[in-house]
Amino acid sequence: MSVSKIALAAVAALALAACGPDETIYRIAVDKTPLTQLPGTCYTSGAAPTDLTTTTGLFDDLTWSFFSGSGSNQYLDIGTNFGNAYRLGDAPRVSFSGLVQGQNKVFSASSSQLTQPGGVARTDAHDLTVTFTDLGVTAKGTVLLRSTVTCTGCGAPSCEATLNFDGHQIQTQQITTP
Repeated sequence: MSVSKIALAAVAALALAACGPDETIYRIAVDKTPLTQLPGTCYTSGAAPTDLTTTTGLFDDLTWSFFSGSGSNQYLDIGTNFGNAYRLGDAPRVSFSGLVQGQNKVFSASSSQLTQPGGVARTDAHDLTVTFTDLGVTAKGTVLLRSTVTCTGCGAPSCEATLNFDGHQIQTQQITTP
């Protein structure tokens, strides 16, 4: 076997390992409109600002990849700092990166941090739940972002928002050896 055929076979093996035959890549449009319609409980003052700018018809453009693991495990790669750009009123931002594990087209991640500023216990919990109602050639569903603050007298609000998304599968090519 010639050196060029060996090199081509190595490139093909790496391509398949990186993108596996069961990995699917989607271009996703996320509707941010609900973030401009948050209830007053999401704000420190207890009331939503009256000077909000509402934008409709403008979406975030994301690329997600999906693949199946062992058993019934599924994985969704949401990229870097997903949710970081989404303000939930005055509540702490929800931000996650990387692979989110799920089953039956529902992917969930959560984090929790306990701090004790001034001797007062405060817990900040963040949740991300991506639910697909359609996951085939097209992708459709919702993203739930939840920021929960638990403390006594700290004045930090909790908030959650559900964003709709819609998208389609991106066609990729696999390298085959002659």
